[in-house]
Amino acid sequence: MPINENTTPQNCGMSTQQEPEAGICKVCGCTDDHACYDPDYGPCWWVDESYTLCSHCAGPEDPESLAALRLMDSENEED
Repeated sequence: MPINENTTPQNCGMSTQQEPEAGICKVCGCTDDHACYDPDYGPCWWVDESYTLCSHCAGPEDPESLAALRLMDSENEED
């Protein structure tokens, strides 16, 4: 299987495979043992049932994502 190096800012330093594999984020390549980390929200979590997309890579349209959580928190701070 060919490896595609991901150089996006959220990359956890892992390589991603072209075919999604359960337990490996298809965007950044993180795993349960090598999770993305946010200083305010901690390690990432899986947002899909196939365990191929982590919360730090999912967009704000996904209610389980870090981006959505940050958006909700910022809206609550404005109130």
